[in-house]
Amino acid sequence: MRKFTYDVFHQITPPTLILSTKYHKHLGTIQNVGDNIANDFNMASHQEISFDVYKTMDGEECGLWDQIVDFKYVFVPEHNEYYEISVSIDDADNTIKHVVGVSAGEVELSQRYLRDFHCNDEIDI
Repeated sequence: MRKFTYDVFHQITPPTLILSTKYHKHLGTIQNVGDNIANDFNMASHQEISFDVYKTMDGEECGLWDQIVDFKYVFVPEHNEYYEISVSIDDADNTIKHVVGVSAGEVELSQRYLRDFHCNDEIDI
């Protein structure tokens, strides 16, 4: 799977961020995203993405501002990955939402307790 896409000048292009519900219904593309998108790809633990969303940028207001809340999902089509987000708001100079997303697969499975689960031992062979 390709994690990064490059433009004509071999610069990494920022990923597309699509806000969606827990049931994968896409609400729209998130606009007014800052330049500080950070991806953390791990092989042994969950993957993370973090970015900032500005309420207004270059005189244009973010249309999905009120819908960017905790426990929504962000879909990144370049990674083919859903992330469950947590949001904190900063009102210092400009209204900014700091968004941190954790890969949805790990979040959903980490909430499950498996009883009498056996893997690769005498009982299941």
